[in-house]
Amino acid sequence: MTSTDLSQAKGLMVFLANFEPEHQQGYRQWHNAEHIPERVGIPGFLLGRRYLQTDDPTRFLMCYDTLGEQVLLSDAYLHALNNPTPWTRRALTWFCNPDRNVYTLRASWGAAAPSAAPVLAVARFDAGAVAAAALPEGVSRCGLYGLDSAGSSLRTQEAGIHGARSAQDGGLLWLECSDVHLLDQPDRRQALQAWAASWSLQGLQPLQFFCIDFAYAAR
Repeated sequence: MTSTDLSQAKGLMVFLANFEPEHQQGYRQWHNAEHIPERVGIPGFLLGRRYLQTDDPTRFLMCYDTLGEQVLLSDAYLHALNNPTPWTRRALTWFCNPDRNVYTLRASWGAAAPSAAPVLAVARFDAGAVAAAALPEGVSRCGLYGLDSAGSSLRTQEAGIHGARSAQDGGLLWLECSDVHLLDQPDRRQALQAWAASWSLQGLQPLQFFCIDFAYAAR
């Protein structure tokens, strides 16, 4: 447990990448033992998580909740990005089809704080806003995030190795789900897709589902 107040989390960095099976054990060892603890040790970082996409066993979602988007532009964070360890330099060469973006929380419903929820459902959108809505069964928290272009487009030594893409605008619909059985019930996933599609979000993409793989909170 941590004494950090996760309800203060307003910034979110999301990194998606594929890893070939022969690199996945090494990737997990590096990410668990060095990278997440290093990042969460930076002032303003609150929680680090890793999820595995349910319909692609090679694609992982890595995310960090922070006090705000300014943390992801801080001197301490930039120093880490520009001084990767030897282990990090090696691990970053395993990233395939990488995608990195920074977001700012615009609104949230349900639980007051992010958590290492067993299931995550995520969808990008182009524009739009919504009013508060009742959450479907099994969804503990819904967050609506807007893209922070400055944090997303950072050019650093790490970026020069992994070469991740970044978006130019838009937002992210972020659903933390408390019921793992959601993954075994296609009708419930379809109902959640329909619920998300009913919002006034332009260019909303289909929800992608992920299951928790690792989490580490600030001490």
